[in-house]
Order: sequence, then structure tokens, then C-alpha cells
Amino acid sequence: MATYGDTAQEYPYKVEKRRKQKYSLITRVIDLTNNLPVTDAAGTTTAWAAGDVLEAIGIRAGQTVLGVQLEILTKSGDSGDVVDIGYGSDAVRWGRFNLSDSTGVKDTLSHSVMIEDIFLQPLYFAAKDTIDITIRKAAIQGKIRLIVHVLEDDR
Repeated sequence: MATYGDTAQEYPYKVEKRRKQKYSLITRVIDLTNNLPVTDAAGTTTAWAAGDVLEAIGIRAGQTVLGVQLEILTKSGDSGDVVDIGYGSDAVRWGRFNLSDSTGVKDTLSHSVMIEDIFLQPLYFAAKDTIDITIRKAAIQGKIRLIVHVLEDDR
């Protein structure tokens, strides 16, 4: 086997100068055990109901979400404790997660994370939005860390 090349020429393709982009990792720890993470003016917390949506992490206009992960910090004892991770028009964009699974970082329902799976669904946001957690069962339990990989132009 041989390798051939024309060492008299430089690269046969043009290398364009790219604009600068910044990578960020945004995380938020959320304790879902029985109560909403916010209280009303009277200081009362309310139990989760199926279908409730938590706008967990804000995304600015012009950002690209490369991928989203969920880390289970304290697992639930109920196999029905499931959440969806998405955004406004696609509530399950980044997957459905079972909080009774073992602790650790997950990429989707009952799977351990694989680095090549994290960045398979990049999404550009032209307008500001939020990464949402949709509760699938009332009185859900567990403590999670939401991990969002973001790329933004540095203009």
C-alpha cells in the first residue's frame, strides 16, 4: 500500500476564516420531590400534576442547542416517574427520561449516555425560548440536573 500526494502544492481547497463561536454548558439542579420549585405569594407550594411544564433553562435568540442531557442525582422509587425534555413546539425533542433509573447522566429513556448521542439533534433558536421539562405523572419524585450544550455566535 502506498500514499500519494502532491507536496509541491498547498491544500487544494480554500480555507475560509470562520466567525468566532462560543460553547457554553448550562446546568440547573431541580428537586422534583412532590413540590414545584417555586412558591406562590403566600409561600405555598403545589404538588406536580401530570402535564405540568417547567420552563427550566432560558435560551437566548441566536443560540444553537447542540444537545441536552439529564443527570439523575436522586432516583425515584416509582417506575412511573417520567419526564419529557423539549421546548415549546416539540415537548419531547431531547427525549423521555425515567427517574427511577439508576443515578448518573442519561441521554434518553433508560440508556446511559454515549458522547456521540449527545449532539445528534442540534437546534438553532432565532427567538428566545426555554428548555422545558414536562411532568408525565402527578406527585413525581427525584432530583435531577439538566445539562444543556449551547453554541452561540460571538458577534
